[in-house]
Amino acid sequence: MSVGAYSERGNPIFGLAPSNTNPALAEDGKPYTTLLYANGPGFQGPGTFLGSHVRQNLTNVNTESLAYLQQSSTPIDSETHGGDDVAILARGPMSHLFHGVHEQSYIPHVMRYAACIGDDTSHCSGTRNTYAGEDTPSKYVAADFLGIKLTATDAVVALYVQFVLVICLALVILVLIPIVKKPKQMQSDAIYENSHIHSKSVTNL
Repeated sequence: MSVGAYSERGNPIFGLAPSNTNPALAEDGKPYTTLLYANGPGFQGPGTFLGSHVRQNLTNVNTESLAYLQQSSTPIDSETHGGDDVAILARGPMSHLFHGVHEQSYIPHVMRYAACIGDDTSHCSGTRNTYAGEDTPSKYVAADFLGIKLTATDAVVALYVQFVLVICLALVILVLIPIVKKPKQMQSDAIYENSHIHSKSVTNL
């Protein structure tokens, strides 16, 4: 199936092209739909399944009806798979393995690996073999911080420690702000007092 026409915005996807109200005409003088099939039972040329040697005129046909049979260019009893790329949407563990363009046969292998089915399941228990056939699995490195390799558990602990340190730093700042402001306030009060005494002395003179 393909989008074979430049339909107007808002025109039904199952409608005529470019619009139901003002359809364009093909070389045979008949309108055509936005969606067209390359093959299928809707073929209407010589030897057609519908018994006609000319393409059906869609002028007064409701192409949005569930009973409407989409036109096609090659006569077979059912439509086959299209050649368009199909999007793969993945989220969660191992979703990073889906990226770019992949062969169709690649998909079940990734699904099997992500679901921990089969022989290679070391990644599911938090450990990973450094090479195939290793008897003792090494710890899976989840993060590398300043050259220090952290396992998944170590990384979680490090995050908690970092969170506690941030909270402590915030509390220290909140405590120091009044202490820093107090000497400045005392200094300004002293300056005001000295200036007030000086003004009194001048007045007495």
